Formats: sequence, C-alpha cells, structure tokens
Amino acid sequence: MKRNFNKSIVSIQVDLSFYTYKKQNYFNSALQEALINHLNTSASENYISMYNLTVTNNYVACKIDLHNCQSIAKVARILKGESSRWINLEKVTAKKFKWQDGYFASSLQTFIRKSPHNIINKHPHAN
Repeated sequence: MKRNFNKSIVSIQVDLSFYTYKKQNYFNSALQEALINHLNTSASENYISMYNLTVTNNYVACKIDLHNCQSIAKVARILKGESSRWINLEKVTAKKFKWQDGYFASSLQTFIRKSPHNIINKHPHAN
C-alpha cells in the first residue's frame, strides 16, 4: 500500500550553521553580501524556507523551517554544495574553496517550549 504524505503537516524549526574549511577567513564584506544573495536564491529555488541568514568571514548561520519531505542533512548538503560550487565557479577565492565537513543543527528552544502546551490544548478533530 502506497502512503501519501503530501497532506502531512510538519513544522520543525532549526538553527543551522557551518564553517569554512579549517575556519579560514575567506569572506570579505562584499563577498559576504554576494553569498547571502546566492544562498537566498538557492534556498528559494530548492524550496527551503530559510531566514535570519548571517555570513561572517568564515561562517554561515541561518534558521530553517523543515517541511515534510526535508531533512537537515539534505538542506545542509544543498546549501553547502551549491554555494561552494558557485564560489569556485566564480573564482572569488585564490584557491579552491570548500566548507568544513559537517554542520551544527539545533531545534529552536522557543518552539520546543511552546510545543507541549500546544499539544495538550489541541482539540480532537475529524479526519
């Protein structure tokens, strides 16, 4: 039996961050702005709900809302992979650019604190 998860409602809010390889300082202010624009475009094209994007000289941090068919690993792979491809294609760094392996992800605490209250106060509804 094939299940249809398209009607599923999922709202998982996550802080996501990752560093440049060996935390090297690659991004000056002009490149930070260009990378912000590129990441926002890439996220939109890949149906990633991303906000509060911050780029420093060696670090990217953002908040994402995961949808029913998304995983943190998939979103991180898309954002890191596409941005490193773009950086290397545009040759904005002196040597080949890459991100440090892995990432940091954490659920948003304010959302977690509200969840038990919201679940307890939900009224049963018809399917």
